[in-house]
Amino acid sequence: LREDWDEAWNKKWVRHLIPEPGARRFEIELNGVTASGSLLEKGAPKTCEAFWKSLPIRGHAINAAWSGDMIRYVEKVDLPVAGFENVMTYGAPGHITFDVEEQEIALVYGVCGFRMPSGPHRLTVFGQVTENLFALAHMCGRTRLDGVMPVELRAAGG
Repeated sequence: LREDWDEAWNKKWVRHLIPEPGARRFEIELNGVTASGSLLEKGAPKTCEAFWKSLPIRGHAINAAWSGDMIRYVEKVDLPVAGFENVMTYGAPGHITFDVEEQEIALVYGVCGFRMPSGPHRLTVFGQVTENLFALAHMCGRTRLDGVMPVELRAAGG
C-alpha cells in the first residue's frame, strides 16, 4: 500500500523544493548582502539551464506589489524558456522564481502568495537560497522603505 501511495503522490504532487546533492550553486547579492543556494534542477531543468547560461544577471530589485514578502527584478530577464516548470502559487522563504509570461525573476523572503492585480498567479520555482537567508531577508524587507536596490545573481564563487 505504501508503494502505491508513494508512487501516486510523487507522480502528481511532489514539488522539487529541496536541492539535490551536487546541484549547481549560485549566489545572490542584494545591496551588499550575499547569500547562496542551489538550483532545483530535477524540478525545473529547462529553467535552470537557461538561468545558468545567462549568469551573471545584474539589475535592480524592488519589493513585489501584490505578493507579500518577495522582491523582484525591475528589469525583464530574457530566459529562453517556453513554459512553466515546478509550478507553485505560494512561495517559501528562499525560493527563486521565474515568471515566463512577465520575464521576471523574483526571490521570496517571507510569507508570500504569488499574485497579480487580477488574483493568484503561477510561477516556476527553480532555486532555493540555503545560506545566509536571514541577513538577505532583512535586506529584502528594507526595499519596502528604501526602494530600489542593486541585485546580482551569479555562479557561486564567481
